[in-house]
Parts: sequence; C-alpha cells; structure tokens
Amino acid sequence: MRQKITILVASLVLSLQVQAAISYDSGQINLNTTIPTTEITQSTFTFSGPTSLTIDPGSVRINLNISGGAVGDLFVQLIDPSGNHESILLNRVGLTVGQPAGYANAGFQGWLYDSALGGNIHGNGGSYVPGASQLTGAFAPDGRSIASNSSGVAFDSNSPSRMLSVFDGINPNGTWTLKFFDDVSGGGGDSIINSWQLQLTAVPEPTNVALGVFGVVFAGVAVGRRLRVRARA
Repeated sequence: MRQKITILVASLVLSLQVQAAISYDSGQINLNTTIPTTEITQSTFTFSGPTSLTIDPGSVRINLNISGGAVGDLFVQLIDPSGNHESILLNRVGLTVGQPAGYANAGFQGWLYDSALGGNIHGNGGSYVPGASQLTGAFAPDGRSIASNSSGVAFDSNSPSRMLSVFDGINPNGTWTLKFFDDVSGGGGDSIINSWQLQLTAVPEPTNVALGVFGVVFAGVAVGRRLRVRARA
C-alpha cells in the first residue's frame, strides 16, 4: 500500500512540474531596418504570463537575420524587462589583434544560445575575406562586455561574461529590448536587420514548487490514512 501511495505522490509531483512549465515564443519580428552607424536603435517585444514563473536555466534562444554590410562591424545586445540584465549577442565578431576589422561576412542568420555546438560566435565560422557570404548556423553569443571600439588586444584578453545565462531565474514577463548599431563608419556597407525571434521556457519559482510538492505530499498522506482507516473497518 505504501508503495502505491509513493508512486501516486511522485506522479502527481511530476505532473505538477510539467504542467506548470510554459514556452514563450515571440514569433518572427520583422523589421527590415538599416542598422545605423554609431547610433543605437532598438526593437521591443512584450511577453505576458503568470507572475510566479522564472526563466528555466539554459532555455533562452534568439534568432537573428541580418544581411549586408559586415558582421564584424556590428554590436547587438538583448536587455530584459527590468533593464538590469543584458546579454551581448554580437560585439565586432572576429575582431582580434591579427584581424582588427573582424569578420567580413555579409550579416548573420541563425540561432544564438549558450550551449550551441558551433561555439562562441566571436571566433568561429566567419571569414575575413571581403564580400564573404552571410554567416549562418547556431552559435553561442559573443558575450564580451567591452566597448565595441576596443582594441584587438582588449578583445583577445576579454572572456565572455554576458551570455544568455544572465537571464536565468528572472521573471520573463514585460518588454524585452534588442539594441543594435554599426560601429564602423563607411566600413563594409549597410547592414539590414531583417528580423529577430526570442524563445525561452519559464518554470515555477523554487518556493512555489516546494509549496506545491508539499501540498501534493500532504494530500497523498491524507489519502493513505483514509485507506488505512477503511482497511481496519
């Protein structure tokens, strides 16, 4: 009997957790906007859902579709609704001491998320050849929290610190902001941000999960007591 009750309680707990998870998806946000030189421009999207949920670690993914220009000229960041957390998505990707202009690819199309097999986008997959085709694939964000006009020495010595994991555990509801600009005047031509898309999964806050589990366990114990009472009768 105890084994059956344990199985019942475990099943209810699992059900509670699974049902509470919510997938957020902005869908494709079409912009078709020329990325300005040195002037920061932004695009926003608002999520609305239960206030008791927080972002599941490792679940944030963002898709960027940028064409034209040179991806090594660009700076793009994502900011959470509170304005207290930001992830550096692109920061002069490919820029090093040996390659001060960064990647010459005509934009980027693909997904950025921390665990992407393509590795960090700053040093993977791009080309230094002028006129190179659009960089595509799935990569980890650049994450380098330094000024976009920093030297190659600074980029080489800086470790990624502003990954998408900065959003882990926060409430996803509210207005998310994508900011972007072209840091090189008259460099590789105009870049156009065609669209972007944000995805994440939200789960119950630890306190709420604990309370829910306690409630389910308490209910299981109560059921067990009733069954024992009936058995004795």
